[in-house]
Amino acid sequence: MLSLANDCTDAELIGAAWRRWEREFADHLFGDFAIIIDDRATGLVHAVRDHIGACPLFYRLRKSQLEVSATIEPLIGEGECPEFDPSHLAAAVLGGHRAAAESTFYRDIRRLPPGHGLTVDRDGNCETYRWWKPRIGPPDRMPPIDALLEEGRELLARSVQDRLRSNAKIGFHLSGGLDSSAIVALAVPQLPAMGSSAIGFAWQGLGEGGESGRIRAAVDLAGIDFVVSPVDAERIAHLLRQDWAKGPNQWNLLHEDAVQDAAAQRGIEAIFSGWGGDEAISFNGRGLQGEYLSKFRFAKLAALAGTRNLRSIGRVFREGLDQLNAQPTPDGLAVSSTYLSADFLASVTLPPKRSVDLRSVHSAVETLHGLGSVSARVEDWALSGRAKGIDYLYPLLDRRLMEFAYRLPAEVFRKGPVKRWFFREMTRGLLPESIRTDPSKHEPLRTGDLALKLSAALRILGEEVEARASAMKRAEYFDMDALVADLKNPPQFGDPRLGHLRRAVQFLDF
Repeated sequence: MLSLANDCTDAELIGAAWRRWEREFADHLFGDFAIIIDDRATGLVHAVRDHIGACPLFYRLRKSQLEVSATIEPLIGEGECPEFDPSHLAAAVLGGHRAAAESTFYRDIRRLPPGHGLTVDRDGNCETYRWWKPRIGPPDRMPPIDALLEEGRELLARSVQDRLRSNAKIGFHLSGGLDSSAIVALAVPQLPAMGSSAIGFAWQGLGEGGESGRIRAAVDLAGIDFVVSPVDAERIAHLLRQDWAKGPNQWNLLHEDAVQDAAAQRGIEAIFSGWGGDEAISFNGRGLQGEYLSKFRFAKLAALAGTRNLRSIGRVFREGLDQLNAQPTPDGLAVSSTYLSADFLASVTLPPKRSVDLRSVHSAVETLHGLGSVSARVEDWALSGRAKGIDYLYPLLDRRLMEFAYRLPAEVFRKGPVKRWFFREMTRGLLPESIRTDPSKHEPLRTGDLALKLSAALRILGEEVEARASAMKRAEYFDMDALVADLKNPPQFGDPRLGHLRRAVQFLDF
């Protein structure tokens, strides 16, 4: 199509695609990318970012000049104290998916959202546009289910294959979960022929009970060296001291920070992760109860119970009603739990909370993607990983596989009580049944251990904050007396105050 040699460079490919399709060229690219094009013929500068945000891109317009960077800090001039964006600050610390995808803590520094492009002319006029607009919802006619399963398997295998690297040391997440295990099963057998080696990494060790059985099954499946990267209170405290305004959200690194250190020590160049698959190809079917109920498909709704037991059938009907009537948590609860000062809150207009639309499977998938949780973690791992020489690779977030998942019929994501049915069927014969059919995603050992260590870390920081509160410039945004009091006696997991507390601590300037 572009008449290029098979051994052409990425730059040659991108240049040819630009000359052929101009602003629509990203539609024809697959993979992870952040691209800047200086079109001297038109005087326009163009930037585009991959569909899911695997490659971060931040920018700032200063004196009609476009400055771009993969991280925020280089966009801050030496000795400069850029102005905070109060709306983003309030949205980020309050939580609830309020913050806009393009905003950052700094008023003049913006993020190019995933799947978006940017055009800047000679006068500094800036336009952003969305180039990735996947169709969500099945076409009028779909192939038979066996054909769909085969297409899904082929796309998954291609997605893994395209990300393998010759003569590289590669890491794999070994959680024992369905998604990461499928990647391991497809990728690891190919590595010896490529001259590559692998090491597995897990957030939680092999204890007794809980998720230990799944992790053991994943270790046996992988057949590679296995490293447990434990966290402790001091590591968490060190992480929370870092500057959220200039770097990744520390919450997304509570476990992965230790994995990155262990991987870097072993020369790992890339880590394969199954992150994000459960919002696309391995989606669990949320919204199906509401969809069936709204369309009066009572027999199909009752079949989701998997039994003729009236109590079980009544439960899925109640779930359908709850999905149709789902409402966001009132803002009053968030405001009453926050540590932001009343004066600061009164000075800003709070962005509205965003939530998942559970009236149908496809509305759930679409709004989940719109919330940006997957892209946020992808960006945070990219920012932190690359600082240690590590790339992250997400085969389940391959654009072709995601677009395929988005157009699947709603009913394939759940059959009776079996959630994530389609992906389980895709991996039949690939994964051991103990992994393929395990219905649980709970990790009581990991979360229980984290709760204890996070609480200890917050107590450590409480002493520091109390001693240094008067020297912290960002203390002006908070009710410091309430914050210090709760740092000394942190709320438990499940208490909404805990999220507000740790987000406040993340933003403080230590």
